[in-house]
Amino acid sequence: MVDCFEHNFAKVSEFYMESTDEKRVRKQFRDVECIDEIIDFAAGTDGDPTVGIPKIEGSWYYPKAGHQYWPSYLSMLKSKPPLGKGFSKKATKSVNNSTNRIMSHIFDPNELGPQTSYGLVVGYVQSGKTANFTALIAKSADSGYDLFVVLSGMYNDLRQQTQMRLDRELTGDSKEKDEPHVDGNKFARPWQKVTNDNMESGDIHQSEANLDIEQIRSESPTLVVTKKQEKALDKLVEWALTFPKELRDKVNLMVIDDEADLASINTEANSKEEKQANAINEKLRTFLHLFKRRAYIGYTATPFANVFVNPYGDGVVTHITGTEEKMQTLFPKEFIVALPKPDGYMGFDEIFPSEEQDEVKIEPFRKVTSKEAETVRAMVLNPLAPRTGEIPSELENALREHLITHALRSLRRNGETDFSHTMLVHSTIKKVNHKPLVDRIKRHLKNMKGTFRKTKGRADREKMLSDFKDYYVKNYITKAERKWYHKDKKGKMKEPPSWQEVKERITWILSKKHPEVLNISSDEDDGADLEYHLYPDGRNIIAVGGLRLSRGLTLEGLTVSYFIRQAKQMKYDTVMQQGRWFGYRPGYGDLIRIFTTDDLHTRLEEIGKVENDLREAIETYEKRGLSPMDFGVRVLVVLDMIPTEQRKMPDVRISKATIEETIVPSWGEFSFDEHDLLRNNLQNTSSFINNLGNPKKNTKKSSKSYLWKTKDTDKVVSFLNSLKHSSTHKPHFDSAFFEYIDKRLSSGRGDLTEWSIGLISLQKVSKKGGSKLNRHLKAFGCKLKFIMPQRGRHSGKDTLGYFANSSDFALDLQGKTKDYHNENGKFSLSKMWEERDPSNPFMAIYVFDHNFVPKGHKTKMFRTPEEEHNAVPVVAVSVALPRANMSLEERKKQNDYWYNKYLPQEFPTEEE
Repeated sequence: MVDCFEHNFAKVSEFYMESTDEKRVRKQFRDVECIDEIIDFAAGTDGDPTVGIPKIEGSWYYPKAGHQYWPSYLSMLKSKPPLGKGFSKKATKSVNNSTNRIMSHIFDPNELGPQTSYGLVVGYVQSGKTANFTALIAKSADSGYDLFVVLSGMYNDLRQQTQMRLDRELTGDSKEKDEPHVDGNKFARPWQKVTNDNMESGDIHQSEANLDIEQIRSESPTLVVTKKQEKALDKLVEWALTFPKELRDKVNLMVIDDEADLASINTEANSKEEKQANAINEKLRTFLHLFKRRAYIGYTATPFANVFVNPYGDGVVTHITGTEEKMQTLFPKEFIVALPKPDGYMGFDEIFPSEEQDEVKIEPFRKVTSKEAETVRAMVLNPLAPRTGEIPSELENALREHLITHALRSLRRNGETDFSHTMLVHSTIKKVNHKPLVDRIKRHLKNMKGTFRKTKGRADREKMLSDFKDYYVKNYITKAERKWYHKDKKGKMKEPPSWQEVKERITWILSKKHPEVLNISSDEDDGADLEYHLYPDGRNIIAVGGLRLSRGLTLEGLTVSYFIRQAKQMKYDTVMQQGRWFGYRPGYGDLIRIFTTDDLHTRLEEIGKVENDLREAIETYEKRGLSPMDFGVRVLVVLDMIPTEQRKMPDVRISKATIEETIVPSWGEFSFDEHDLLRNNLQNTSSFINNLGNPKKNTKKSSKSYLWKTKDTDKVVSFLNSLKHSSTHKPHFDSAFFEYIDKRLSSGRGDLTEWSIGLISLQKVSKKGGSKLNRHLKAFGCKLKFIMPQRGRHSGKDTLGYFANSSDFALDLQGKTKDYHNENGKFSLSKMWEERDPSNPFMAIYVFDHNFVPKGHKTKMFRTPEEEHNAVPVVAVSVALPRANMSLEERKKQNDYWYNKYLPQEFPTEEE
């Protein structure tokens, strides 16, 4: 069936796309056994949708007879291991659909004359972007693109990792025949390669590079995989200059910039003319500028720096050719595409599940105190530290978890250990040699090995084994923790193995596959290499490092992370990229463990909201038919962090964008220690609810929340004004908010005149606890009963984080709540805004359970005995403001966003 699919896919697809008559296709290819499967893929009507701007109607690309690279790659993706990747039908369709979308944005290589396409593809951290751009290259090579340059990170190991993968899955000339691969011998036009997989000598500026330009003249496509380093890019430009100009002008060039926000951004732009450029940006733009027919496509999960590039900075730049010419910046003028979340991917939504979810799949976080974090960082920075195996308690627990999770993964595989298992220790941003900490961990593991193998003293051994056993029982066996444990394919909870079973596995692992503690220094000459590919039976690694572990490199089987890296100025992109625990964890997602500080935990959780907001914005822009040049992509402001390095965003400002189609607030501070203030809010909420009268019938069967409708806007505004806050906190509803309400009400266009109000209730008492609210509101005359929502207080802070639950804002809309979900099952604010009338804002009233006891890095709202004694539920209110009936000139800026000063920050009107 695989050979049938690969052999017939292109010609059947071409016939199907040109005729669109399925009966005719089936008749024409009635002898093709796999015709159903091919038509299913050719139609491309299902699978997760890909959003992007601008909106596209139709495309020049579709598979044609004679195409070979994409059919071969697709066949490999869907084939079963060991020769195939074993992608599910949903996953392969997602890759197909998303790359079809990208193909529709780039130029058709068969069109004549100069052609340029600059775009950005936004993925998820550790989500398989390589598979996507491999498919894109395959389709482009089939269609007539000639030269492909893949920029893969800044280090040799990442470049080698990418080269090896493309050799296996794209060019088909890899020596690793036991891995999933395509057969390059089948290609009528075999790939030409300038670079190879030798780590030390295979790059374009190194001794084994094949710089013969005759390969460019051939009909076969040519591949270069290089680093974003000055020497490599200098050689790339030098090599391109050896092409005769008439050849360069004909070549269809595609540059894939992996991790496009790293190193490629001009950090020295200081004017609209952008007369200066840092070395890597200048050399990359110079190389692109040498070709009249070029497509530049950046891939990243953290696009903040990319959307802030000056789009008009085509300044005069002196480059390696010795001339001064205008060179286009790397701003994605033509398109931005957001890839759908892949099937089985664990990202922010999975690592930070909503506290209202009764069935939380994992509880990964373990607390590291600030004192311990400082101690460990001091160890790293002290090369004269004592030679000892003593380490702080949570780092010791992290090592225990590394051994326990390795044992559990082995037991789940019937005792097999032929897989890689990795732990990450990331302690400092400083470019230092991590040897002092590496040595301590090695000595501690040696002591552990002696304990399990009975070579340590009896007393010490019994104490260490007893502590180890207690830790396992407490964290895996007790009833409170067992709910996090593994489920079988039918969803039935499995019993955790006994301590004896785990102990025997750990003993074997420490004897036969002892953890290698590797110093992954940012200086490649001092640091070790991961090189998983050299170990067919897998590696057991504890990777200790900093910068080099922050980007691109895949840590195979990463399960336990000890993450305490701290910086004076935290950045969205840096913190997101350091989350190497995101990704695919088939069969062991419940075993993920992240040891970190309260502060880092809070920041990680908040940045997840930035990611979701950005994707929602792209979806909204697409529906409005906007391009990247029509409307500057905004990036939400959270906490005291910045989106990226200051030098990458010289043209960025903070502004308050219009608060229409905004939930105000979704995040805020609360006065947990001002009990009279909290009671005041509870009393005013009760009075407001009583004055609304009897609630309307709630049509959402899945919700027990109450719903009212009112045209009494004075009553609504009065209630919002009555909610008190501490003088030290920013008010949830400030003067700008009320000014906006007043202006919309007085505009005479019917805006904000018919309010929906929801009193939010859980559907049932949560397994985590929860109580029916009656005593507290009843004291103020409100007799409604419901189940209080639950939120945990961020440790050490006066906030509950993002307390508003997006799906609550569809409570009053027609249809079922799931009607407002995307195909991936996630609630879509964009769909909600589309349905909501300008006259109809929605107010969500939350009365949070003051007795809720959260897990992990959050705490109870009231923590001291005095607070507990005086505790009352906490009232929080959010308002969803729909799109307004206003002109462009009327839109007032109010919500905090980072924005590119050279692009419009208001939606164009329909007339425009």
